[in-house]
Amino acid sequence: MNATVRRNNRLACELPARLDAALGELQAGQPVLVLQRLGGNAAGWHYAVLVGYDAPRAEATLRSGPKKRLRMSAAQFDHTWHDAGCWALVVLPPDELPAETNHERYVRAASVLAKRAIRSHKVIFDAYLRRFLRALKKYFLAHDRRDYNNPVYVEQGLLTATKRP
Repeated sequence: MNATVRRNNRLACELPARLDAALGELQAGQPVLVLQRLGGNAAGWHYAVLVGYDAPRAEATLRSGPKKRLRMSAAQFDHTWHDAGCWALVVLPPDELPAETNHERYVRAASVLAKRAIRSHKVIFDAYLRRFLRALKKYFLAHDRRDYNNPVYVEQGLLTATKRP
């Protein structure tokens, strides 16, 4: 599956095994590939694409096989997804980052793509820098201090900028 994603010059970014990470991608406009365990036997493993989640109605919407809009209760989705280890993946163009960036996972996905498509490495690096330089700038502007030469302050700014927005 990852090879197909890379062949199409896309990043395959595995998400943290948390529902809020998948929902963050949905809010950012990205569908999320999920693995579900629908039954106890080997035929019970199933990939679907999470395309919507309505918390007030407690309902998940999936693209599942030929079904473009399979509605499933949130409880049933949660159960089948947890049984499959809460595995989720988002597929992105090289100039985009996941809504919640796990640096280690993102760098791993980006480096695999960059090795395959040399021209992608600059696009990937630029997207990564844009996000975190903006976050770092916000941190420094929000903390009206003038001790930019203090390494502890700069380190704190970098740590804060690279945390989940």
